[in-house]
Amino acid sequence: MHKELDIFLRASAIFFVASATACGRVVQENQNQDSTPTPEVSPTPTAFQPIRTSTPIVTPFPLETPSLTPTPELTFIRGGIDFGKEGEFSLSIEKPFKYSTFGKIVVYPDIIPTSTPDNTGVINTQTPKELATQQAIWLNENFRPGGGTIVSEIDSLGNGILFFHDGYTNKRGNEGEGVRKNIEGFTGKTINDPDHIKYTMQSLIGAKINITQAEVSSDFEIEAIVQVPAQQVNSYNNNTNDLFENVYLISQMEGTNKTDGATEVIEEHIKSGGGFAISICGWGVVGLDSKGKEIINTQATRYVIFLK
Repeated sequence: MHKELDIFLRASAIFFVASATACGRVVQENQNQDSTPTPEVSPTPTAFQPIRTSTPIVTPFPLETPSLTPTPELTFIRGGIDFGKEGEFSLSIEKPFKYSTFGKIVVYPDIIPTSTPDNTGVINTQTPKELATQQAIWLNENFRPGGGTIVSEIDSLGNGILFFHDGYTNKRGNEGEGVRKNIEGFTGKTINDPDHIKYTMQSLIGAKINITQAEVSSDFEIEAIVQVPAQQVNSYNNNTNDLFENVYLISQMEGTNKTDGATEVIEEHIKSGGGFAISICGWGVVGLDSKGKEIINTQATRYVIFLK
């Protein structure tokens, strides 16, 4: 794919996905969107924008170790569980807080049409706008807040990630809300406090997570967490082929909140592949309106939780 077409595709996809789907926080119909969030009222939706392209986006990456070459046999199996296979699953945490959830895994496909090679190379059968629309439709149908689904994705290095919705739908917590509220809480006093976020993220290091799918149950341990700042969310989302590499670069940026040693953990996964992470949106309270009510940032943060 030509560079110009690739850039246009990603820009178009961001627009259409942002219009058609949400990261997980929805409000009741006719709900006041400026009200302070509570367990019953969530901020306005944040766009979830995982984008895959047939040609990975070139990202400057300062590691000497060459990237792994993906193969058609690349699978997303961790702890005996195949996260590349759709089906029901459950997740639970006992300490440092009690949390459990369940849902259905849906695998995010390479939504690229079949191409026909000829003497001049590969010809795409759809325009970038059509591809972006197709991606948005898939997300809207398969990853709607309150739909009980978790999106499974694997990057070009063999690192896998699960995308969870946070927030509340019809007063019921979505799949990732239990983790989000443990890290952030519900007010600007905690959500906007980097020290609070760092403390709560650090308290989760070493926490055991049990995941069960069909007849297979496996224990995982949290080894690192990175809070992707709101201004870096697009860099994180825009190409899931380079997802772990993008988080690695973001983790090194000034102002990025992360647990101790997180950058080194991600670097090891980039070198060897086989990493596993969970992605959950943050709420991002940013200030007060004219009436003194807290305003929720609709383009909020992300929490990337790395498991082993």
